[in-house]
Amino acid sequence: MPNYFSLTKRGDKSPTNLQDIDIAMCEHFGVPVHPKYWYCDWYNIEGLYLAIGRSWEYMRDDMREQAYVSMLKGDHEYAAKCEHHLAIIDWLEANFVTDAWYQPK
Repeated sequence: MPNYFSLTKRGDKSPTNLQDIDIAMCEHFGVPVHPKYWYCDWYNIEGLYLAIGRSWEYMRDDMREQAYVSMLKGDHEYAAKCEHHLAIIDWLEANFVTDAWYQPK
């Protein structure tokens, strides 16, 4: 099972610095870059999905399911967050190629 991941901008040969991706993502979504936190915690959510080898489609399906269940429970705030993560997944897939691997100690 992979536990490392990288994102390479489409057309580039080398992986993109994750902080540069965060800056570009903030620019795309029209928010200021936070000096301490990833935009919408994308590294810990989408990054984890990528590190464990999940596909973009798997991520979308999971986020849609989480949004649906949240709506059924009346948690509209969490459902809206899930919907925004769908936009993040779409943006990442449109702009980057991912790679995931396992590296033993």
